[in-house]
Amino acid sequence: MNDLDRLRLLERTLLESSLDEASNLGRLANDIESLCSSIEGCESNFSSCYSSLWAALEVVALTSFELGAPIQQTQQCDLSQLVSGLLTATRAELNRRNS
Repeated sequence: MNDLDRLRLLERTLLESSLDEASNLGRLANDIESLCSSIEGCESNFSSCYSSLWAALEVVALTSFELGAPIQQTQQCDLSQLVSGLLTATRAELNRRNS
């Protein structure tokens, strides 16, 4: 699998992500970490968007799991915005590499 394949898989993963349960957040964090850490030569915006989303996913998932509390609507909204940011950065990387 090359970097373009990883970027396409990341795009699909982000589009299909579910932000309603701690287990889904943990899975998404693991998936994006696995993909993003193996993609080389990315723009700084991509790296920044990835780091922000990954950190937020870990904090919200861990807090939700430890407290046994559902993920709040405001947290889901914030995470959704971060997912959207990484999706935009991923598509920019795909466009940059395809041109």
